[in-house]
Parts: sequence; structure tokens; C-alpha cells
Amino acid sequence: MPPVSRLATLFVAVLALCWFLPDLYDRAALPEPVRSSGYYSADAGSFLVRVDGRDDTRFQDEQGNPVTEEAFRRGLPFLYFADLEKHGEFPETVAGVPVTVAEARRQLQMLRLAPRDWNSGGLNLHTLIESAPWGARLSLPDHMFRVMPAGLEFLRVADGRVDRDLSDRFTAAMTRAGVVWPLVAIGGNPSTRKEFDEGYLLVDSANRLFQLKLVKGEPECRATGLTVPGRVRAATVSEHQRREFIGAVVSDDAVHLVTYDDRLVPLPAAGFDADTVSVSLRTDPLNRTVLSTDLSGSTDTPYHLTATDREYRPVHSFDLPLPAEYLASLERRSMVGSALFPLTVSQTSETDDLLHLHLVPAEHLGLAAAGGLLCCALLWLWRRRSRAPLHPLELVTTLLTGVAGLLALLLLGPLSRQRAADA
Repeated sequence: MPPVSRLATLFVAVLALCWFLPDLYDRAALPEPVRSSGYYSADAGSFLVRVDGRDDTRFQDEQGNPVTEEAFRRGLPFLYFADLEKHGEFPETVAGVPVTVAEARRQLQMLRLAPRDWNSGGLNLHTLIESAPWGARLSLPDHMFRVMPAGLEFLRVADGRVDRDLSDRFTAAMTRAGVVWPLVAIGGNPSTRKEFDEGYLLVDSANRLFQLKLVKGEPECRATGLTVPGRVRAATVSEHQRREFIGAVVSDDAVHLVTYDDRLVPLPAAGFDADTVSVSLRTDPLNRTVLSTDLSGSTDTPYHLTATDREYRPVHSFDLPLPAEYLASLERRSMVGSALFPLTVSQTSETDDLLHLHLVPAEHLGLAAAGGLLCCALLWLWRRRSRAPLHPLELVTTLLTGVAGLLALLLLGPLSRQRAADA
């Protein structure tokens, strides 16, 4: 049996190389970045696609037929209203509906929701802005709050001490509104760079939805009368001059908008999974576009676009694939990487900001097995030529980790130094 010290050294070396070498390879073999974007054209009743490469930009329709840049911009007057207005080409009607540049500008709103928003934990500290300030602008308060099992606890920013009076007043106001502790989700938009403030949306342990605000120094907690279905993962607030929705609530398999008239409107996000799928919403005077993006890397068509009417009823959908040449480059990189590194170590994930070590098997197991066997053969030949012993554990390590294991064993030498000397 090899000495424990040798085994420990080999383990650390292989672990480090299984992270460093694949990461270095991925950076070196990264194909030319390509970004595809889809935008719904109400006049055409379909999506127009923009493909941005490193050296050029292409415009096309859903079938891949090329479209000139001028036709692309004219087909999307709500997106390029400033360009069209400059040249006096903004249309009087779109899809038969009278429109203006002012309305196009006012109705443009974006909302982005990603697994990183609710999977990363983060600090349990929140900023509650005064919603009815004396001045013309919103300003940051001199306190922050954190959510406790049976109430809110406000802390003075200056010295970090608990403001017991403010904490008790907010907790009492929430309890009077019907909040059942503890909370399962809370979310706001603590930015002063907005026209007005809607406070926080929160979901209690009974999945009931409330809105919490600070109004003229006093707590205001309003029960919306809504119950969110499913297991709630997150809540967020997104103020906008359109005043169509206050924000959104995310559950395991759905995203619901919270409207100003206290309705839950489900977004048609196909295949939504709170652990692996991000959702974006874009609005214009006539339609809403919902983009679902699969972050798991398990599909060649990660983008699903759904256009809806103003009531969020789907009118058209389109799966936007990655460009064929980009997919081919990714596949070649994956095949070579599988042969070189059957098993890799990763610290990051597309779905959260946390650092955690985890093992990632190769995508192409056949190539991984072939690469591992080839590395085993190279190790055997090297040891035979140098007349050094070969321990079965070394073969297993090389088979599982490929180039990383082979390099570690070549650098460290045989596991058993004594046997090597005897030989």
C-alpha cells in the first residue's frame, strides 16, 4: 500500500489539475462569440432575428432568409423608434393600430429574472425607501432591515444598532395586515434612480401576497388578497411609468406578474424551471415578448420566444437556435475536451453566484473512455521505459482523469518510492 502522504499529495495534485487544465483549455478553445436575438414584428406576425458575431452582424427572418438592416429596423418600429423618427419614417399605424413615438417610448419596459437572483443566498439586508418623500427625488434612508423568523428588524446604518421602535411598528403593521410568519419570499427595488417607489412584495408562510411600503415615516402593509400557487422561490419589484404591474413572483415552475389591480398574471414561459431557466419580458404598445433561456446547456435550442397580446395571451412562438457554425465549434471543443479530460472539477455554475467544488463528467463518454485508456497506455510505456513500478491505483486515476492524472503522475513519480528504488 502506498504511503498516505503520497496518496494525499497525488489527490491534491490531480484535483488541482482537473480544475486548472480544463479551464485553460476552455479559454483557449473558446469559439468566436455569437449572440442571437429575436424581436417580434407585429406587422409581419413573426420574429425577426439579429445575429451578432465578432466581425459582422446579420439580420434574418424566422426561416433564416437574409433581411437588410433597413428592413429589419422598419419592421420593428417600437424598438427603433428613435432611428425611424430621425428619418421621418415612423409609421402612423402598426398592424392597423394608430401609434405615436411618445407611446412607443413610454410603453418600452424590460424585466429580467434569472436563477442567480434567488439561488445565491446573499445578505439578509434590505433597504426600504420612503415612498412619499417631501422632496422631488427619492433618497436612501438611514436604516436597513433584515427579515427575522417573527418580524422585521431595522438597523441604523450609522452604528449598526437595532431601531427597536421602528422594528416593532413594522412588525405590528404586518401582523395586523394578516401576515403569517415566517416569510418565504421578499423582494424590492432599492434604487433611487426611479420615478417612484412601490416598496416590497412579500409572501408569507401561507403563500399569501402582501405589499410593504414606508409612507411618510409610517409602515403601510397591504394584503393583496392573492395566494401564490406552488413553492415560492422569489419576489421582485419593477417600477415603471406604465404602471401595469408592480413586480413578479417566482415559483418552482411559473412566473406570475403582480398587477396594480391585484391579479396574478402567469407568463407563458415554456418549460420554466426556477433552477435552470431565466426569463425576460419586453413590452411595447401592442405586444409582450417573453424569452425563456435554458442555462443548463442541455439543449441546442436554449432560447424560446413567445409573443403575446396586451392580455398576455400567446399569439406566436418561435424557438431560436444558436447559429449552426457556432454549434459546430462548440461540439468540436466538447469532443476534444472529453477525450482529454474525462472528469473535471468546477467551482461555478450558470444558475448561482456561489463557489462550490463539484465533479463534472465529460459530455462524450465514449471519447472520454478512449482518452483515459490512451493515457493509461502512455503511463504504462513511460514506466516500462524507466523501469519503475506501476500501481493499479495509478491506472485507475489516469483512466478517470485523463491528461490531468497522467501529468500529475509524471510530475510526482511512482506512488511507492521504495519499490522504485528496489527496481
